[in-house]
Amino acid sequence: MPADDGATRFVRSLLPDRVGQMGPQGRVLAGSAKNRASLTLATVEMLIGEGVLLGPAIAPKAGPDARRWLRAQKLEREAAAKQTAAAPSAVPLFNLDESPLARLAVVGKGEAEPFLLPHQMEAGERIRRLGERAQMQPRLTLSYDPARIPTGRGNGAAEIGDRAAEARRKLNRLVGALPRDCAGVVIDVCVFGKGLQVIETERRWPRRSAKLVLRIALEQSALLFGLGAHAIGAPTGQRGWMGEGARPTEFF
Repeated sequence: MPADDGATRFVRSLLPDRVGQMGPQGRVLAGSAKNRASLTLATVEMLIGEGVLLGPAIAPKAGPDARRWLRAQKLEREAAAKQTAAAPSAVPLFNLDESPLARLAVVGKGEAEPFLLPHQMEAGERIRRLGERAQMQPRLTLSYDPARIPTGRGNGAAEIGDRAAEARRKLNRLVGALPRDCAGVVIDVCVFGKGLQVIETERRWPRRSAKLVLRIALEQSALLFGLGAHAIGAPTGQRGWMGEGARPTEFF
């Protein structure tokens, strides 16, 4: 998913040689008073780490990768817009026929709700789409190790293209933010399409333990994506699950 409008507008406001400043409520400001953009301090620090901005975080400047990053965001937005325009409006954000999570999103006999809720399903589908864009190949005989996700830096980025390299960086950040077992299960299921029983056999886990770890991982991933169990705000043409006060800051 491309970054939200606030992040791209913030970076654009610092070009070519403007400097941001610390504002109220822990947010960093950029641009003029009439065209103000702001980001959380944590998001600015993340962009500094990627080379999009230069520090310090309380007074950031456009970094060496700012223009490349903005171009990559534009390409992702155009691709997302084409996909949305081509899809029927009644189709949900995730495809139950293709998703390895489909069985867990259906209400079972005697259950009040499905094991995975819509915002958890959407988080899983975002991870699956990132894996597809990252051009990652499944490893069928080895258990997952977060170190195996390439970062897309150096020559590898040039070989696989900007979109794939950006997707790998996003997956790497996600893996780094989750507990190790959660990261392994969510990548194995959503990116590599492994079954839960296979994961339990590989890890020598008790039955149904991978299912529980998966739900925990998807809930934490949803929080990182800015997704919540309940929609808030005025109705729009887009659908999502935003928790109260949630804002996508790192994993777009």
